[in-house]
Amino acid sequence: MSTSKLSYDSPAYMSYFGIDQKNYADRIAWYETNYSEILSLDKKQRAEIEIDYTLSLFQVGRYHQYISQSERLIELVINDNIYSVNGEDIFQKLLFNKAASHYNVNEMDQACHIMLELCKIDRTNRDYSLLASKVIRIKSYRQFDRMKGLALGMILLALVIIMFEILMVRTLFIQWIQPVEWSRNGLLLCSFLLLAINELRILKHIRNKIYHS
Repeated sequence: MSTSKLSYDSPAYMSYFGIDQKNYADRIAWYETNYSEILSLDKKQRAEIEIDYTLSLFQVGRYHQYISQSERLIELVINDNIYSVNGEDIFQKLLFNKAASHYNVNEMDQACHIMLELCKIDRTNRDYSLLASKVIRIKSYRQFDRMKGLALGMILLALVIIMFEILMVRTLFIQWIQPVEWSRNGLLLCSFLLLAINELRILKHIRNKIYHS
């Protein structure tokens, strides 16, 4: 069933959807103020309004409430065979927004689990792969911290050498200029190489998680 094909003349239904589609705050306020009227609607009308209300919660940043509300709606769209809303796969949209909500409230394990499942459903969806990559990268920082920490330590040491070179070597120890230049350039080069290698390792890890998990 596609809810975009439904048409009703119920006053409550018409009042809710009479509010501008992008006016999420007013739709939310109407729903929460007139909930008893919504309960009196038939099942299909109520489902369409509840889906729109839940999506509106996400749009205004009420992420914890969205997560709670979406769990019930995901079951609803599966059980009632509601496939699309406004031409979009509503099951995937609810799941994607749920993952994004977990991401926004720093619940990375839950976000990662959902995004990996969505990537399995549609491996060509760029939005899925981008959010999955962000979540996996955040979750993987500790795993790749050692090499990054070593590289940053080299950069800090190179900065100390540069300060020493400016303040001391070029004025008092001219004979050390070349060795000092070699040492700080070598440290900087090695640090950048380590950072590049570390980034490649992270990208490989992300790709393996998304496409081979």
